Amino acid sequence: MNKNSITSIINHVEKIVKKDYSGELHHGWAHLNRVRNYAVYIAEKEGADAFIVELAALMHDIAKIKYGSTVKNHAKKGALMAGIILEKLDLDNNTIKKVCSCINTHSRREPPKPKTLEEKCLFDADGLELVGTVGILRTALYAAYYDKTWNDMLRKVGSRISKAKFYTSTGKKIAKKRIKFVKKFYEKMELELNWKKENKKKKD
Repeated sequence: MNKNSITSIINHVEKIVKKDYSGELHHGWAHLNRVRNYAVYIAEKEGADAFIVELAALMHDIAKIKYGSTVKNHAKKGALMAGIILEKLDLDNNTIKKVCSCINTHSRREPPKPKTLEEKCLFDADGLELVGTVGILRTALYAAYYDKTWNDMLRKVGSRISKAKFYTSTGKKIAKKRIKFVKKFYEKMELELNWKKENKKKKD
């Protein structure tokens, strides 16, 4: 497939998907586009098929957009939805299968786990949204949406960095720097949430 054909297909899928995305901060277009950029960068660094990875990244959360962020088995449902979209573009079955498999394995909560390099690239790209400054803000949004306490949010932040899983060397390298920052944030937030008068320094 030549470069013009690849660009045309990417643009077409982006147009189809983007019309259904909102400005919602958690799983809206901004989230999807960041994951897409991470995914392509990781794929190029790792020597994966960037075309497969970019198509998968564009559609990885389409089930959440259609059915809501609390939908169960969103990865599996999203893979099925992506397959329908791609079949209409007359892509070969092997390409469609690889894209759908990436979507089906990108979730950290739902099996199966990623196996191919392309699947791991998307998994890592989506995971980068859970760590770093954006990860903290997404956790705050989660806490507000579900009417959680500050301490609930803190526990969620701690859980995300302690269970952070990345497969590619590129994904691990980016995540390592972000997790280091989040750990410092976690420690400071824990102190502030549990601040007591006896902790106050005399000079204050």
